[in-house]
Amino acid sequence: PKDGGILLSHLGTIHGATLQLKATGSRKAILKKADGTAAGTRHNSSLSAAFWLSEDTEILELDLPSPGVILTRSDAGGAHCFIPQLNGLPPTVLQFETIHHLSQREMLSHFREKIKTEGS
Repeated sequence: PKDGGILLSHLGTIHGATLQLKATGSRKAILKKADGTAAGTRHNSSLSAAFWLSEDTEILELDLPSPGVILTRSDAGGAHCFIPQLNGLPPTVLQFETIHHLSQREMLSHFREKIKTEGS
């Protein structure tokens, strides 16, 4: 989807797409980036959803190895993986890079010589 979440069950059943998830967990948690600035609403909702997954009794009764995972892409590039933990531990949050469109500067860096030799 262009924007929004995809909701899958632990069996891979698609329960929704292009969803706006508004999770407000039982714990007040604010995700901070490595540079100390706060992450946006999308990431904080994902963090709240990870807390919820680790605390919801109906999910815990399924006795799964993990209650789930949340992947959140950032408008600024990259993405985060939120992994709920059991036994009252906070979720593990991992950041990783994603494919992105090249900026004009990156395009020039990659294609400068081709433009010089083959451009008009």
